[in-house]
Amino acid sequence: MKRITTLNIIRLGGRWSGATVVPRAEMAKLAQAEEIIQDARRRAARYLQQARARNHAQRARLRRRLAQAQRMHQKHCARQLQQAKEQGTNAALGWLIEQQHWEHQVYQRLTRQIAHGLAARLSAISQRIPWEQMLSEQLASLCQEFHDTHPLTLKVAPALFERLPEEILRLPLTVVRDGALLAGDACLESPMVRIELKLPGQIAQLCQALSSLEWTQLYEPN
Repeated sequence: MKRITTLNIIRLGGRWSGATVVPRAEMAKLAQAEEIIQDARRRAARYLQQARARNHAQRARLRRRLAQAQRMHQKHCARQLQQAKEQGTNAALGWLIEQQHWEHQVYQRLTRQIAHGLAARLSAISQRIPWEQMLSEQLASLCQEFHDTHPLTLKVAPALFERLPEEILRLPLTVVRDGALLAGDACLESPMVRIELKLPGQIAQLCQALSSLEWTQLYEPN
């Protein structure tokens, strides 16, 4: 760029005293200076426009990066939340399964204890049951039903034979000892019928069944 440092101005005398004349060469310098100034202004405006465009583009890129970072953060938070929900659900299911397993164990122990207690109680009570009285009550109705058709024979265990009440001995039947029978058991026979009266044996079987009772025999899943 050519620099203009001075401007030569001519002062006229005589008739044109006090007037000034700017030579053509000097006017050319002024025009050149004005052109330089205008060109500098245009360049400055262009540079300013370019700077604004760069600034606008930079801010647009920054906004896009911020929006992308925000979306990534939201996706990360959503994944974390989903994982937390799944972990919470799995933990809750695990706790429910453990709780149900613990309840089953408690129920199983209680069932076994109750069954064993019932078996022991029933076994102790059975030792004091007057089988002869119960036998007498059963034989009265049986003799009334069968003695008119065929003669009846009552077989009883030796221990029970010694305790038979008079009510049984007066019935229309023949009473004999049978060593093969368990204490308290009896058998009513005729040529056409045989009735086993095994209440003690049935109670013993019931006690044994109670003693061996398992939780799976009582538990029925919904």
